[in-house]
Amino acid sequence: MKKIAVQLVCIIIAFAGCVSGPDADSDSVNTINTVFEKPASTIKYESSGKFIPVQQGQWVTLRKYEGNDKVIFKYSVYNDKDTNTWIEIQDIRSGKEIIVQYQITNLNAKSINELGIIKGHYYMNKRQMDNVAMMMTTYLIPIFPPVNLEKLNLTITTPGGIFEHVYGKSGSTSIDYSFESENVSISIKDMQSGTMFYHPALPLNGLVGWKSTKDNAEVVDFGFSGAEPAVEL
Repeated sequence: MKKIAVQLVCIIIAFAGCVSGPDADSDSVNTINTVFEKPASTIKYESSGKFIPVQQGQWVTLRKYEGNDKVIFKYSVYNDKDTNTWIEIQDIRSGKEIIVQYQITNLNAKSINELGIIKGHYYMNKRQMDNVAMMMTTYLIPIFPPVNLEKLNLTITTPGGIFEHVYGKSGSTSIDYSFESENVSISIKDMQSGTMFYHPALPLNGLVGWKSTKDNAEVVDFGFSGAEPAVEL
């Protein structure tokens, strides 16, 4: 089979790639409405303890405002029946629903290249197109361990809770990632700019959300166990 070479060069402020596709069903729209109508939680979390690394069973749901679009991101980490480890990202917005799943070997990775991605699955409105999965790895950037954080005198109130004295990281991050398999060769060059916020009370390295000139995101719900695939492996 002839190898297909793809090179993506993106300069973006959002912390995930842009996609398009056919209209989704009404379930997706109802999910959007439910999440975005959820009021702020009154549960307070103090900023103490160490950040919790990525572990099997963890999940975080965020809502994101991207211009006039309302988007839901859900990150999940789970094992399949053969105890292989997977990271899954759901991207749900009016008109489309994307699910990307990556089988990985290293939960302690600090970058895409360290994850040890073995394979990926990609679904657009339930249509499987696995050759697209490796082009969407920028979805993973928010859950890598934060570095050079500054503890801020800032409390962020979200639907997931009130997070006191969050940690922040501002600036730009450059990504240079390559992936090769038997029939595809992909090179991704990417840049993200903005401020990301973290708190040790949250799983998946503490991601609370982010702000940029293009979009804002905040945590809606989270858990330290019970993550399950949105699409069966």
